[in-house]
Amino acid sequence: PELRNLVLANNGIGDAGAIALAGSPLLANVEVLDVHSNRIGDAGAKALMESPHLGRVREFRVERNKMSRAVRAALEK
Repeated sequence: PELRNLVLANNGIGDAGAIALAGSPLLANVEVLDVHSNRIGDAGAKALMESPHLGRVREFRVERNKMSRAVRAALEK
């Protein structure tokens, strides 16, 4: 089975966890990624945006993290 929805809310993964997620080819089929309330800053958010493995994501849930408004807006597009 392919992973399509991944909810990691409230886990405190921070930038390091977001960067690790971004580098995982196992997420190639994820369409919904919920990482709200995880203390993710701009570095982690940018890694998620630039990940070659998250190209199918159509919904990012990123509220209540440490990223700047500009980066949050770019992720939510």
